[in-house]
Amino acid sequence: MARHYKQPPAPASDHDVWNNTWGDPALQALGRYLVAHDLTEEQAALTVEPVWLFYSYIALPMLRDRLPMGIAAQPAATGLVIYFFLPNDAREPLGDANGRLVYESVQAAFTERLAAPVATYLPVRLELIVMDPPAAPTTTDDARHVEQAMRALAGFKQLDYLGTFKDDLEAELKTVMEPDLAPLWLRTPNSLFGWGKPIDALADPHDRLLRDIITRAKFDLPRLMKSAAGVQLPLIDVTETWKHARRRDPRAGSFASYREG
Repeated sequence: MARHYKQPPAPASDHDVWNNTWGDPALQALGRYLVAHDLTEEQAALTVEPVWLFYSYIALPMLRDRLPMGIAAQPAATGLVIYFFLPNDAREPLGDANGRLVYESVQAAFTERLAAPVATYLPVRLELIVMDPPAAPTTTDDARHVEQAMRALAGFKQLDYLGTFKDDLEAELKTVMEPDLAPLWLRTPNSLFGWGKPIDALADPHDRLLRDIITRAKFDLPRLMKSAAGVQLPLIDVTETWKHARRRDPRAGSFASYREG
């Protein structure tokens, strides 16, 4: 049976820095777990933030679907290690040469972008796992199946199960604007979307515009630029965003605003 991590008691307000920063419960749990196991808030933040960048701008484009990602931890008593479990997509089987190449590329990017920068204080591992279809859940039953599989894997490895990351852009949007306003904003025609409604982008895993808006708000990046074509939102430069995340002082800027929010 999986060792399901018991979250610390929630503050009286039912919100803390992790609720305010991330909409995904698994990312919230990861941040709390790291702090509870003696990492500083800065170290925890600089571990969780690259998970979003890695998934959004490396894993998702390479794997071409919103595959859920399990998160688990080897307890500190035996040496704290964080594990990420990314399932295989049936369209790119690991036994296929092209599939192996894709997953090797994902693994290499994970090592460079996420594991190496935090290696001095936290070992992190990415394991690519084979899962009976559907790997990308399309129904509540599918999602439950994936969750159970991730929990079972953590249990088999005797790890603390922290949760399964799901790419829910609406939940993340609610962390960068007033949560009550997000549904209205999504359903209101917007010039940045060619006067379409932002909500139409939610179902498309390949859409970059809404994701970039959220990333820019989370990482305090410049929002808009003016050109001859009017006001535009330039695409995220992933390398520069990573550098920005690494050099930002978590006691100032967006991290402080998360704390106060």
